[in-house]
Amino acid sequence: LNVDHLQLLGKNGGATVDKLNLEGKKFKIDFRHQEMGDQFQELTQLLELERNRLGVISGLERTDLNVNVQLSPSRSFLYSTMKADSPNGGASREQLTYADPKLQISMNSREVDPNFANVGMLVDPEKEFLSAMRGFQQRDVKASWQISPNLKFDAYLLDSGSESLDQTRYIRNYQLAFKPDKLSNIVARRFEERNDDPMSLLFANATEFLSLNRDFGRFGKLSVLMENKDFECQNSVFF
Repeated sequence: LNVDHLQLLGKNGGATVDKLNLEGKKFKIDFRHQEMGDQFQELTQLLELERNRLGVISGLERTDLNVNVQLSPSRSFLYSTMKADSPNGGASREQLTYADPKLQISMNSREVDPNFANVGMLVDPEKEFLSAMRGFQQRDVKASWQISPNLKFDAYLLDSGSESLDQTRYIRNYQLAFKPDKLSNIVARRFEERNDDPMSLLFANATEFLSLNRDFGRFGKLSVLMENKDFECQNSVFF
């Protein structure tokens, strides 16, 4: 167990950072909490190393938690969360990941307040991505399941929306791959997307795809491809 406390004092305020690290043979937990006074005017006088740890957002309160567990030699679990609040708004992200030889699944959630204009100044690996999604909430799930040695299922789901902009978007992507033997391969896929952004020409689309491949050796190969696409537009453009 490691505990660390950092305190900076200024003329009209200060900043504190508290860290806790707990590590065992099969797990690791990292906790960090930061508070920076909105009257702390000495930010520009900090060393670069200190700015890289604290950031430069006055009035920021932030909490990070990371949990990594090795459930077995072939199974792992990861949970990560960050929540930041400032006088102009807040941002948060959350991730949960599980992996074993047959199943890998990852779930993410992100949210940024519309008025958090300096979210890109956070000391965070996703700061650019969070900056691009101001005013939006987003959740996504990615999964890969090896059902059997010759059957695999993959999926990706995304939901995103903004109350302030009155916009929603979703993506659904499913794929089932079947390999009955070493000479045959069958893939079925369905992709759906919907986006009601008024600047987007394409409102919604859905694609269904089926491919069959068979190798007959010296007699050649057979490939069959079937694809169906549906489109829905909300704007019309004429030339």
